[in-house]
Formats: sequence, structure tokens, C-alpha cells
Amino acid sequence: MECKRGFVVGGAAIFLVASLSAGLAGGLSGNRGTLRAMGQYPAGGCSKLFDRYVAASGHSAYATTVVSQYSAAVCGIALNKRSKADAEKAALKACQQGDKKWKVEQLGGCYLGASK
Repeated sequence: MECKRGFVVGGAAIFLVASLSAGLAGGLSGNRGTLRAMGQYPAGGCSKLFDRYVAASGHSAYATTVVSQYSAAVCGIALNKRSKADAEKAALKACQQGDKKWKVEQLGGCYLGASK
């Protein structure tokens, strides 16, 4: 498995991408999975990460901080992991790393917004 990490400063987003060989985990592309109290569609850099999460073909997850009009959001994704649980754990970790890095004012910590 090849892993890549990256940071997107515009929109205060962080992402973690793990790619598996095609066909190992397929069939989930375009599926939003289980949505958890996201409230609204993500904005800025987080919306691009959420779109990448939806497009992923394997077990993936999207984590974010609470979004309000007065605070910036930090988010993280994990794509094409071996299991939904692995994806959730990695997405939360990616979000928490971004939260520590940018130290923006928020209403709360990272939580899982969606997983499949």
C-alpha cells in the first residue's frame, strides 16, 4: 500500500490519502456512506476533501470540526483503507493533526462527519 500525506492551507484542510490497487476495494465510489450530524455541506478546502471522500471506491472516512460563520473548519480524510474502522481512525487523526497545526478558533474538536 502506498501512502501519501498532504496539507491544504487554503480553507484550513488537511488530508491523508492511502491508495490501494484498483479492484481491491471497489463499489463505494459515489456513495456518501453514513453521514453523522454534519449540518451543512463543507465549505472551502473541506468541500474538496469531502468530494474526494465521496469519489473514493474503498472504505473511507471524512472528519471535521464544527463549522460556524465565526470560526474556521479543519477537516481530514482517509481514503481506501482496509476497513471502515481503519478509515475512521485515520480520518480523525488527520483532522486532529490539522487542528494542532493551525490552532484556529473553533466550537469543538474533530468528529466523524461521514464514513463508508
